Amino acid sequence: MTIFRYIKILRTYWPNEGRNTHIIFLNFLLMLIRLPFSLIDLILIKLGSQSDVEPIFVLGYYRSGTTHLQKLISLHPSVSYLNIFKTYFPDSFLSMEFWFKPLTQMILTIFKIKNPIHRVPFNWDLPGEEDIAFAFHPSRFSLNWSHAFPSKAKEVYERAIKSDREEFKDYYLSYFKRITFLSKKRYMVLKSPPNTARVETLLELFPNAKFVYIQRDPLETLASNRYLLDVVDGAQFEKTSSDERDELIIDLYLKMTDDYFQQRELIPKENLYETTFEKLVKNPQNELLALFKQFSLAADNDSLMEVNSFIRAKHGKHMGNYSDIVCNSNTLARLKEVKTL
Repeated sequence: MTIFRYIKILRTYWPNEGRNTHIIFLNFLLMLIRLPFSLIDLILIKLGSQSDVEPIFVLGYYRSGTTHLQKLISLHPSVSYLNIFKTYFPDSFLSMEFWFKPLTQMILTIFKIKNPIHRVPFNWDLPGEEDIAFAFHPSRFSLNWSHAFPSKAKEVYERAIKSDREEFKDYYLSYFKRITFLSKKRYMVLKSPPNTARVETLLELFPNAKFVYIQRDPLETLASNRYLLDVVDGAQFEKTSSDERDELIIDLYLKMTDDYFQQRELIPKENLYETTFEKLVKNPQNELLALFKQFSLAADNDSLMEVNSFIRAKHGKHMGNYSDIVCNSNTLARLKEVKTL
């Protein structure tokens, strides 16, 4: 049961001096709200038929431009994407999305609530990531527990990425079937930074999957991740110093990129596209068209017009400015260890 899984995770990672315990109560409340609808979802899935959808995985470390790239790819008429609502309600969205999403969206809009991570008005239809869904489910396969329990980040990484691969494959496939249940499009673009270290496992599940890897300047990536951890500070169960925060960021950064570069050769060349955040920012249309060409995704005039319209309206409008990055010599030395394209 959801609540018992959450209690087990708390018992596994809880620090000696825990804080923000009100978050636990809020999570319990959300789980209770979801419970009856999760049972309805189970019935719907058993009665329905599974759609035949192929995944496009966007890989890259946190704050490397994965969300923006996911949104750009989803503009193709053959591609759907996972929205935030499906990640906050991973076991109950089928029976809740048609009524609870518009109701709560109206409230969010009236009170002008913002998504602090992406610096935009909160919208349930913004791109989401599977790892957030795994945390809300909750599952030990979510790497987000490393943000909630920074001192246990190494242990979280081993449990979420390295251990029990067969169990993870069953778990992931079950969620993938849920989110593609009603999809009428051929592809779904999925963005979840921990998948950067799971290439081999994902290929075992989806041998024909397509992969897009994006990388950003390591120093800017560090600065943007500092911002991310500052934003989620209110949801962390332990306090960390700025040096401990940087160590957490770089440790995960190195592990994830090392794992990717060790496994990237497993991907058939025709199913892999690699780029950088800087290229995407400079010329988004060219990058997107090259990606579509690599994956044989034909783009008609209507879809190109939609891409151009989105780029004019949204591209680069909510980027952070990290020109005044300050860090010590040890941090700079470790950042040079990050493997790059």
